[in-house]
Amino acid sequence: MEYKPLPADEEIDAFSRKVRCCFPLLLLSIAPFVIVYILMTRADNDWMILLAGAGGWWLALLLRMPCILGIKAVLADSPSQQAWLTLMTILLSGPAEESVRVAMLFAFGWAQRFEATFALGLGWTALELVFTAVQALAVTQLLRAAKAGDPKAVEAYHVLAAQTGREDPLGLHPAWGIPGCT
Repeated sequence: MEYKPLPADEEIDAFSRKVRCCFPLLLLSIAPFVIVYILMTRADNDWMILLAGAGGWWLALLLRMPCILGIKAVLADSPSQQAWLTLMTILLSGPAEESVRVAMLFAFGWAQRFEATFALGLGWTALELVFTAVQALAVTQLLRAAKAGDPKAVEAYHVLAAQTGREDPLGLHPAWGIPGCT
């Protein structure tokens, strides 16, 4: 694996500012849908379906991980191979997520009720937003630890750069983590 120099402190600070600026956007992206859900269902909100939606997103993530790890084990650690891993990850995400979502809708009879379908999607999106926020914060902390000289953080940064297929993992604005842009 070819090692790239760590980003400068100014680059890390700039990325950290972008992350902090994106948090309100993450909340704003889901707020109208939460309001619509509350107004649409009035007092009988079924919060358990929201939680099931969040659990469904997590399940879809867990279902595709063995495939992604298997593909990663087969590929070499070259940038072109990492680009294939990225492509395979993207191609596996859709079928994994949609099969879990459809199975949940029909297994629990929620496909017949718009409010239930909406709640499932809202819970799904909410957990994805939390994951995006935590991931952005983790990258920022990883970079600060790497700059402080932590050898494991330096190694993790280089693995992150290789896995994303990008020479500069900070070059992608964190707003791309908002659902619909991932």
